[in-house]
Amino acid sequence: MTAWTRFRFELRAVGATLLCLGLVFAPSSVAAEDFSPDPFELEEFVKDHHVSSAVAAQRMAAQDRIPELVDYARELLGDHFGGVWVDVARDDQITMGLASGTAETKSAASQAISRAGLDGAVKTVDVRSSEQALAEAVADIARRLPDVNTHAPGDITVGIRTPGNAVRLSLPSDYPLTAGQRQFVNDTADKYGDALIIGQYEGHARDQACTYQTNPFCDPPLRGGITIAIDTPPSGRTCTGAFVARGNATNQLYQLTAGHCRTFDNTNLWWTYFTTGSQHNLGPFETSVINGFGDVGSIKILNSSGWDPRSWVFVTGGPDTTSNHQYRIRDDATPQVGNRICITGAFYGRSDCGDVTETAHCCPGNPPVGALIRANYCSTNGDSGAPTFAVNTAYGIHKGAYSACDTYGSRAQVAEQALDVHITHADD
Repeated sequence: MTAWTRFRFELRAVGATLLCLGLVFAPSSVAAEDFSPDPFELEEFVKDHHVSSAVAAQRMAAQDRIPELVDYARELLGDHFGGVWVDVARDDQITMGLASGTAETKSAASQAISRAGLDGAVKTVDVRSSEQALAEAVADIARRLPDVNTHAPGDITVGIRTPGNAVRLSLPSDYPLTAGQRQFVNDTADKYGDALIIGQYEGHARDQACTYQTNPFCDPPLRGGITIAIDTPPSGRTCTGAFVARGNATNQLYQLTAGHCRTFDNTNLWWTYFTTGSQHNLGPFETSVINGFGDVGSIKILNSSGWDPRSWVFVTGGPDTTSNHQYRIRDDATPQVGNRICITGAFYGRSDCGDVTETAHCCPGNPPVGALIRANYCSTNGDSGAPTFAVNTAYGIHKGAYSACDTYGSRAQVAEQALDVHITHADD
């Protein structure tokens, strides 16, 4: 990699972009009395972050309020908002970037923090680039990537790394860059300078649909996190069912999944098993959207009275976690870098959690898909379409992975817009 030494690499990101500290608060000062985390999520957080259950619950309660914080910050700060992230390496400190250090900007930030109920729990830092500027940079780079990656053995990808206040180009470590890709990296670095980080990833972008295997199924009510299949064993092909949704115009109930699962079959009925081993039809694929904004699809639930669909996800237990067959989805939102995010894929063997590593991620796969969430939860083939979630909030729909625990998926709110549906909530 000696040819790339003039570029800013990820290990040098923090400190090269964050200019100075503003308001500094304790990372876990949010009271958790009114917050009841699911045992599975709490156990995963304790195991991964090496903290007590009490501290984990407090930090999860604070992260639960981040979507509100982002909404208020965008409203009050406008072009001076530099994004929000969770600094996992520093005790999960919630941090907000300010693209202007004026007293007015700091006052607006304090108002946003207070409105979100996070007084004393958010640190502010001055940054060079606003959230909007980074989004525009990603859009510009993503627009050119499909042509750059054509006929290349490995894809260059891009996304926003708010902790470094930068856009990250990820280069494949297992495949050589083409001459065109190398020129693209040079040109992009010249254009964006310190607003660009160069990183690497192992493996190769791949969707994670699968051929038939024997995996967990559920009796009604229908919920997310179950195996769904087309055709019949042993030649059947499978994905994972995500959240239950309702059509905005039709009131029809659907089970969401990945759009690329439709490539298996466009006409026959998708089905799943009951716990008795009997096969039962769900319905046909209704809509599939695979474009620069996501990879999402909907399966029409034909017998809604029989299936009695619920706003639940099947959380499967593991060596360190507790199963929950009725994990309730009470909201949907877009997570930020550092947010906890979990998945129940039908084939990985258990539900798994990690942290969001990149937002606005683009453009793995063919056709290229953008506006994704990149994370470090783990998955395997057959997990395409799986629900991603945390703190009882729907975050997204799993698409694929570069390697076992370098994963990505579409945002839940993008799925709602693209498919003209709304994810049902347990408290509705």
